[in-house]
Amino acid sequence: GTEYKGRISLTQTGRTCQYWERQYPHKHPFSISFKTEHNYCRNPDNSGQPWCYTNDPTTRWEYCQIPMCAACSVREEIVECKATVRVSGSCFYKSKVGSSCVYTVQLSDSQAIIKTSTQEMVLTNGGNLAECAIFTFNDGTLKIEDDVCKCFEATVVNK
Repeated sequence: GTEYKGRISLTQTGRTCQYWERQYPHKHPFSISFKTEHNYCRNPDNSGQPWCYTNDPTTRWEYCQIPMCAACSVREEIVECKATVRVSGSCFYKSKVGSSCVYTVQLSDSQAIIKTSTQEMVLTNGGNLAECAIFTFNDGTLKIEDDVCKCFEATVVNK
């Protein structure tokens, strides 16, 4: 929760969060650095989980109800000489509405580097993947395609 960048703006008890740029109903020291954060739950003091100042004058701040990251899924399928591996899941989901997890993917011809705040995974052609694997990243899914028939040519033995 220390790096949460989603758009949840309700506390655990259902109170609406105060806008970070405002000083009412509660004054706070975060107005300049958090001007673009609207009234979303954040963790500016690294307190363990996201929180916000509330719009309730009797309750200064509360923790927010942020869903935990789910496990990633890795699916492999081989259809007509093509092996496809898909890596997806909310623990590797670029922060959007309701997402509490952030990850980045750096792609090149030879490798895919997947980074979260706590983990880095490197997939390399010729290392843990075949040399002709193709990486794509779209809609929160890293897709690795490998042309099995082309990469692993069958040996023909003449009798």
